Amino acid sequence: MKDLREEVEKLRDSVYVSKTWLTLKEARRYADVSRTTLRSWRKKGLPEANVESRVYIKREDLDAFIGSHAYLCVPPYVPPG
Repeated sequence: MKDLREEVEKLRDSVYVSKTWLTLKEARRYADVSRTTLRSWRKKGLPEANVESRVYIKREDLDAFIGSHAYLCVPPYVPPG
């Protein structure tokens, strides 16, 4: 069952990779984030397009936004001794 779930996930992800524009639901799934997080990103400047009262996000803009807002979690430095 785990193998089937992994295959479905890969297939789902490949569909999003081939699309240029994503709906909000697709963008959330693609980025694996909650509605609240995506809403926050939009308020922080994630570009979007409104077409006939629907909101779309360009996949490459989403990738760029995630990349520019990513940070490394580095443990604090502890001096020896």
